[in-house]
Amino acid sequence: MKSNLVRVDFRKNDKSQKALNHRGFRFNQQKLFEGEVTIFQTKKSGDFWHMRMYIAEHQKYFTKSLRTKSKDSAIEKAKIEYAGILVKRQAKITIFSISLHSAIEKYLEHRRRDIETRIITKQRYGCVVSQMNHLKNFLNASHQLTDYDKNSLLSYYNYRVKMGAQNVTIANEQSTINAFCNFCYEEGFHTVMKYRFNKIKREETKDQTRRGMVTIEEYERVYRYLRSYTSAKTIRQENLSDHQAYERLMFRHWCLIASNSMMRTREMFELKWKNVKIFTNKDDVQLAEIIVEDNTSKTKARQFVSRGGEYFARLKSLSKHTKNEDYVFTNFNGIAWSSGNRYRNLDKHWHLLQEALGVTKEWGKENRHVTLYSFRHFAITTRLREGAFLAQLSSDVGTSMKQIQDHYYHSDLEASERNMLKSSHNKLTH
Repeated sequence: MKSNLVRVDFRKNDKSQKALNHRGFRFNQQKLFEGEVTIFQTKKSGDFWHMRMYIAEHQKYFTKSLRTKSKDSAIEKAKIEYAGILVKRQAKITIFSISLHSAIEKYLEHRRRDIETRIITKQRYGCVVSQMNHLKNFLNASHQLTDYDKNSLLSYYNYRVKMGAQNVTIANEQSTINAFCNFCYEEGFHTVMKYRFNKIKREETKDQTRRGMVTIEEYERVYRYLRSYTSAKTIRQENLSDHQAYERLMFRHWCLIASNSMMRTREMFELKWKNVKIFTNKDDVQLAEIIVEDNTSKTKARQFVSRGGEYFARLKSLSKHTKNEDYVFTNFNGIAWSSGNRYRNLDKHWHLLQEALGVTKEWGKENRHVTLYSFRHFAITTRLREGAFLAQLSSDVGTSMKQIQDHYYHSDLEASERNMLKSSHNKLTH
């Protein structure tokens, strides 16, 4: 019986062209650049050309589809790939790309260390994780990072808009994604420094904040309704259990405190009684000194004095869980609203409130978009209307003065007049 001879290059552990052709895996092989690169076709790939190059420093082969059935085109593309590999070697950039998923994990680990050095907060890190998840859902995270070039995310905006994301949210995501891209470039994972995105109109940010606000008249309707919603008479008429009545009281005080303290949603979820000190000032007004801890703030820890001390005092008298380590907003059994049930509890009463006031359709309009977060917008805008000192307000609410100016300063002739009249006693005379 006639035997087949197979020649093997033991240095590269590579079988010869004759053997490989005999097995039918690769055919039409042609060596380029003095044998450093081989182009070939395979039956399984539908006659598309591929290239193969041994990378001695990694002791393995670099193989890539050239995505063409034309031999002339394949040779030209192989020349470009070969030149690219030489450049990467010179710049000490990795030749074998990691997956998008692996690159994201490395980036998240990098940002996780920023928590330890207090460059970012845990809440901010959570936002970054969420933003990276959107990127993984848009692209195929199992693909190599280098499969995506600078134009691969041009349709990202349309993808997120279809999911209901607002422009300001998408803009923040794109900023984080490009921070990730720059990290990959600096680490040598990719040659792209920045992804291109379709431009977003940013001028709507002020209108968007205004859209998300309740008016003074609407706020008055809200607190009057909540007074009735939690009254002893209503509780008896609706035959509510202690648990149900307690949950209503929590929701009422959530709205009142959010509208006075200007706190963010998460900050309220994580607020403990040890961080609230209720006191009465010299004008006999009840206030609350509040500490927002570093691990709950979007920016950094802060301490400020809030209006609505009477609401904290009343809630503390109603609550059965007021020890230092107890959360301010809890269920009847003491489980914090921040323990996975928060949105369910809040949303249920929020929808009932909208239905009772007949504003579900109005607040859900594109030009309104009123949510529970709107109470923070309402509180900040109210302070500005009353002439609050911008620098102190910025410190109290935990955001920059520029952010307040960009998002909350609206054209208001009445406010302009009030501001002018504040100094009327010092008016110039002629």
